[in-house]
Amino acid sequence: MRSKDCEAKFWLNPPVRVADSHGFDARTLHELLKVVEENVTQCTSQIVTRIYLGRTFANWLNTERKIALTRGLFSMALAQLLP
Repeated sequence: MRSKDCEAKFWLNPPVRVADSHGFDARTLHELLKVVEENVTQCTSQIVTRIYLGRTFANWLNTERKIALTRGLFSMALAQLLP
């Protein structure tokens, strides 16, 4: 979480805890921790979804690149065979 000149990072594995923070006072940090604890399930499911979608997109992109490369190599081989 970030604010103007402040930043806080949290470990989401139970128990939820502060990993690192700069600039937040103790009271604000405690309030942020409560918010994260209350929303940890939603936060982790969104993170997992983003990771899955990112990997799925990367796999699709790699497959498309392989298909394009294969088509290109096939075209080059075919061009060499034809007079």
